[in-house]
Amino acid sequence: MKEKDTMKKRYRCALVVLFLACSFIAALLINGGALRHNEIETHAHGIRLIGDSMSLGTGASQPEFRYPNLLGQLLDMPIHVDAVGGAGSTQIAALVGAYPVMVRIPSGQLTWGKVRVEPMPRVLDGSGNRLKTRVFVDGVPGYLLHDNHRRGGKLDPSLPYYFKADRFSFGMPSEKTTQLKVDESRSKWPTIIWVGRNNYDSPEVVVKDVSKIVEKIETEKYIIMGVIKGRSEEKGTSAYRNITLLNSELKEIYKDRYLDTQSVLTGDEIVPEKLRSDSEHLNDIGQKILAAAVAKKIVGSWDLGAAR
Repeated sequence: MKEKDTMKKRYRCALVVLFLACSFIAALLINGGALRHNEIETHAHGIRLIGDSMSLGTGASQPEFRYPNLLGQLLDMPIHVDAVGGAGSTQIAALVGAYPVMVRIPSGQLTWGKVRVEPMPRVLDGSGNRLKTRVFVDGVPGYLLHDNHRRGGKLDPSLPYYFKADRFSFGMPSEKTTQLKVDESRSKWPTIIWVGRNNYDSPEVVVKDVSKIVEKIETEKYIIMGVIKGRSEEKGTSAYRNITLLNSELKEIYKDRYLDTQSVLTGDEIVPEKLRSDSEHLNDIGQKILAAAVAKKIVGSWDLGAAR
């Protein structure tokens, strides 16, 4: 008799567990096949940098001497950088959501751990490894991951992309091709836009991409930085003409929001060797001068009280 009662209790418990499991799975299916998180997480305010390797502070001898870190120290504010070394302005605009990015999921499923994906365009192609940007794929929050270098250091941007979800998704079926949604939690942060160094030979494209980025961000507090001239880009070269044209157009459009980066560092000539670590990137001294100029422009342009 006792054994019979025990069996009944176990049976009832099993039914309860089965009912709860079925309810949970049904809720997932109703929500579209995976755990969803459509509310973008909030962060403390700070300054956002959008750009390429120049915005990353490439060229400094140590991380603490990079322009973003120096700028954060001068302003006593957190700095967030959305940038990819070697990227042109169109790719950067897509990275921050100014242009749509589609993503193909070859397996047709979003599972726990890293899942192979194929973004179009490939927004993290360029230089550097362990690159990541926060995104939503089919409503699932996580990170888009990409390496640009093979083991040993050989550059190969064609390496695969992966998506790593924040939470378990049970391998529920996802659309094989879907639009990738970028993290917009910092879209209202005061923003510094510095693009065009890698495609200044198409000034009209850079100007268009900058306007798209400005349309995408949700703040009136933004600064557009001009492209600097490096080695072999002196007067008489096509590079000099293109950069000069691009900067003059940006200055005409954005007026007081434009920062003449070239004048800050050297005037109209190329940035001197004493401020560069290579043909174009700034060394520790150049990074320090740049950070001070950007901080001065920010303090003179914005009331940062609401951004702290």
